[in-house]
Amino acid sequence: MLTAVAGVAGLLIIALVLGLLAGMSRHGTLPPNGTFGIRTRATRASEAAWRAGHRAAARRMKLAVWIALICAALVMTTAILLPTTSEVGDLPVFVVLMVSYGLLIVCMIFIGRAANKAARRAQREALDTA
Repeated sequence: MLTAVAGVAGLLIIALVLGLLAGMSRHGTLPPNGTFGIRTRATRASEAAWRAGHRAAARRMKLAVWIALICAALVMTTAILLPTTSEVGDLPVFVVLMVSYGLLIVCMIFIGRAANKAARRAQREALDTA
């Protein structure tokens, strides 16, 4: 059960951070910085690229929040419904956790790609108008 609690805590922290980032990105209140946000070469190229990249990734981040919350519920459900025995221990919970974190890593890749694409587009548009 400790594995489930620790894993769910991690998933909930990820959901919280992504939720904050998604909200700030969607509303344009996340200034360019070196600590919090999607920091790729393209998104750091200019303030316009930063804002465009984060705005484009906000919907995907919101989806990732829901995925993290659903995964947290699945982990707890697995821990409650499949009691640990000496034969398998926490293996079912561990497997669900690893699949959950793997799914979130895939989400992060898609979020980063969306941000990068929008930031590059914003940079091209800025160069075209200059």
